[in-house]
Amino acid sequence: MLQERPRRGRAGRWVTALVALGLGLMFIAPIALVGATGILTSSLFAGADDDAQGPDADMVAAAEAASARCESATPARLIAVVSLPPPEQTPVDATPAVQAWGQVLISSGQYEALRAGEDAQLDPANTARVLDAVAVIWCALYPEVADAAADTAVTVTYLALGSAASAAEAIEHEPSASDQVRAAQFESLAARYEERLAHAANSGTGTVSADGWTHPIPGLSRYQDNYGVARNLYTHAGEDLSAPLGTPIYAAAAGTVTHVACHIYEGRSPCNVIIDHGPDPDTGLRVQTWYVHMYPGGVLVNSGDQVIVGQQIALTGSNGNSSGPHLHLEVHAGSRVIDPTPFFAARGVDLRNPTTPPNVSGAAERALAWARTQIGTPYALGGTGPDTYDCSGLTMRAYEHAGATLPRTSRQQYAATIRITPEQLQPGDLVFWSTDGTAAGIYHVALYAGEDRIVQAPAPGRTVEDQVLWRENLFGYGRVT
Repeated sequence: MLQERPRRGRAGRWVTALVALGLGLMFIAPIALVGATGILTSSLFAGADDDAQGPDADMVAAAEAASARCESATPARLIAVVSLPPPEQTPVDATPAVQAWGQVLISSGQYEALRAGEDAQLDPANTARVLDAVAVIWCALYPEVADAAADTAVTVTYLALGSAASAAEAIEHEPSASDQVRAAQFESLAARYEERLAHAANSGTGTVSADGWTHPIPGLSRYQDNYGVARNLYTHAGEDLSAPLGTPIYAAAAGTVTHVACHIYEGRSPCNVIIDHGPDPDTGLRVQTWYVHMYPGGVLVNSGDQVIVGQQIALTGSNGNSSGPHLHLEVHAGSRVIDPTPFFAARGVDLRNPTTPPNVSGAAERALAWARTQIGTPYALGGTGPDTYDCSGLTMRAYEHAGATLPRTSRQQYAATIRITPEQLQPGDLVFWSTDGTAAGIYHVALYAGEDRIVQAPAPGRTVEDQVLWRENLFGYGRVT
């Protein structure tokens, strides 16, 4: 016979329930809190991780709108501000003069803005308002500090994070080791976002990748996927991209035409064109692209020509050992022939899919010609014409008059142009200088004028000038496409 289990009293049941509830809170509440915090901040801190693909579209749009508040608050820098984890300490209060513009406090995901003395809570999930508030404080302090502190990375970081009470404090503050680490993180994020935003802009039109490559035959009708296929006495050394007869063929990247021939060359059908793109920055191996099967009237370049990415070089043909009109494309790295498809994919170009043709203009020479008309115009920080210019203001307006669009600052302009070598420099290309040999340290830009000369807006107290290209702090070259 089963013995009846004694019943618990009401008080006992309550004690059991409370103990269970307490244990549940100990384990479940922290998980829920972490999850909620992650959801709350994910829209702001997306893209801070090294493996992230970049800021989402809403953040980009909000940053672009906020950056209109002042020229120095670029979208990439604003995104970098909110992508950094919040500082451990709460920033100091701003002075009344700064409060009139706006104050941003960033601490544990809590954002507040003080606009003209009126409190306004900022929801961390509201990306647009957060970025706008960051732009306001940046715009309030940046001009003063830029003049007095030479726009150092640490100073700019303090401004961006609202960690300085005033311009004077930002200038006088002696950064600690952790401050410098945080500044370096900020500059790295800003530089990375500049590149990603420029890449997104280029990818949106289907023209040139951030690495300076484009699809050589965007009008293709069929990707044949036949690299390495055995054919009787030889192995197919390239990729065949079918397209209607006469479809334009473009230079896949900037380089020098080293071979043009309308007879068989090293076993390739006529006509064939070779473009040398110089050493690969990662491997050091010299890279060449080979273009084959055009008819004589469909070859539009000559040996020795300097070509820019996206420049039309030929028309699709079916000359020689060919069963129909197509481009036979090869990539050579050093002495080896390699598969074009993964090579292009690593440089942001999908050979398998058609895209829109590159939009390459003759803007460089027109930009240089216009810049020369401004020689003698005074320099002024922030000047964009017509009476004064700073370095990037001059280059921006020069290309604007040539029918091309450049962003405002030298760093943005570096990110928005494609990389070229010194041997590929042409009049009108941009030349950049950096304080520390990185894109984040770029501080000056000028137009290359040919024969080792530049046209530039140099510094306060001077005027736009044509002078010899100097090498100190020279960082790199860019081409507007």
